[in-house]
Amino acid sequence: MHRERDNYYIIQIQDATKEHDSQHLLITQASSIKSRESQLNQITSKIYDAEISINLINNTYDLKYFNTSNLYFGNQKRGKYDEDLPEIFKDINDSDKKVILDELSLDKLNEHFEKFELDSKSFRYRLGNEVKNNTWLESTVFFLSKKDKTISILTKNVTENA
Repeated sequence: MHRERDNYYIIQIQDATKEHDSQHLLITQASSIKSRESQLNQITSKIYDAEISINLINNTYDLKYFNTSNLYFGNQKRGKYDEDLPEIFKDINDSDKKVILDELSLDKLNEHFEKFELDSKSFRYRLGNEVKNNTWLESTVFFLSKKDKTISILTKNVTENA
């Protein structure tokens, strides 16, 4: 006598509602973050005049202006940060230049990351060496990403407050 084998199938049914809701929440949050980032960029561009974005891993920077009526650091440019740093800040008052070049050096910025000293830091300094030049700037260093070692230096004219 020949007996047929019974075939059995295992079917697993899983409620995907929770996973779908989680994905939907992530998409909604990402959209909200993009919207807030856009708003923050608009606010930043009204408060600050210039930004230097720095990637410490590959030693590159991008200098851009939100307000092109005051080109404090020369024209917009990009390049190797450690090589161009003295050129970027060449028009700073001599008494302030040494401190600024030291505080914003590649070594000092990397040191902040290594020590996890990632609070923003601000520096005030004067442009030029002429007595008649009373233009004061304030640059604030923001440590954006520990993983990517990215920094943003935002600069504004603070002459009225100096």
